[in-house]
Amino acid sequence: MNRIYYFVGIVLSLCLASCDDVLEPDIADEQVQALVPIDGAKVHSAEVVFRWEAVAGARSYRLQLASPSFEQPGQFYMDTVSAQLSLSLPLQPGAYEWRVQALNAGYETEFTTRTFSLDSASSLAKAQVRLLSPVKDGYTNKQEVLFSWEPVTLAEKYVLEILSQPKFDTIVYAASVRKTLPREGRKYEWRVRALNATGAAISPQRSFTTDFEAPGTAELLYPQADTAVSTWPVALKWRRKASDVVADSVYLYQADQAHLVSGFPKMTTVSNFSLSSGLSLAPGNYFWAVKSVDRAGNGSGITIKRRFSVR
Repeated sequence: MNRIYYFVGIVLSLCLASCDDVLEPDIADEQVQALVPIDGAKVHSAEVVFRWEAVAGARSYRLQLASPSFEQPGQFYMDTVSAQLSLSLPLQPGAYEWRVQALNAGYETEFTTRTFSLDSASSLAKAQVRLLSPVKDGYTNKQEVLFSWEPVTLAEKYVLEILSQPKFDTIVYAASVRKTLPREGRKYEWRVRALNATGAAISPQRSFTTDFEAPGTAELLYPQADTAVSTWPVALKWRRKASDVVADSVYLYQADQAHLVSGFPKMTTVSNFSLSSGLSLAPGNYFWAVKSVDRAGNGSGITIKRRFSVR
């Protein structure tokens, strides 16, 4: 009995395996509706999108492309089979003919053929390359720098050019790239070229500076050490030791010098800070200190803690 079931199973499997061939719909008389580019179209984009309508019963589609035509092909660009209903391809200006047919395991339709031309409007001559980062005349203390710019619609690739010594070029296929620079402070000039098969567009030149040197530690001025304060506000003042300091952090410690008063450190862009009565400091000893940050983001050492008392 088991042998009979085994034999029947094999027969059924063979039948099922051949069902697709037996039941595959005949699509030979169908026609693929080519959507874009329409016949005789003038295309103004360097990347051309081909799109067509689905055919019932089709499993895939063959797309072919030649220039200037299939009868006189100076260049045969493409012969591909895809299950998708669209495909894009970067092309040079010129005359083209494309055709598409539907396929399944047993049948295929006739080709539907269309012509189009790609004109010089795909040129990048009038395109603008807008740089994003590093910001113009900016400063950084990072060795790995992100160079980025707005994507250019017609561009196929970009060239990042470092114009200052040592000069170098980098080919990029996206609108950003990270580069590791030497760990030494210097000014860099850079720009980006957008390229496609018809030409190039060049961004304006931009500069930035790398700076890895920490600013000097600030000098505390007022209040003097062990000053007793009883009136508010209390002005903390210090002297910056570098001209490129852009901000300072003010630290206010409790008497143990280990725990900060709630809400500290505070950031300020000027070399003074006002302690107000709103802090509700209880009578006793406090310590304060300052740390500076320059325009590249380098931090100084923190000053020695200075004590004052609240009565």
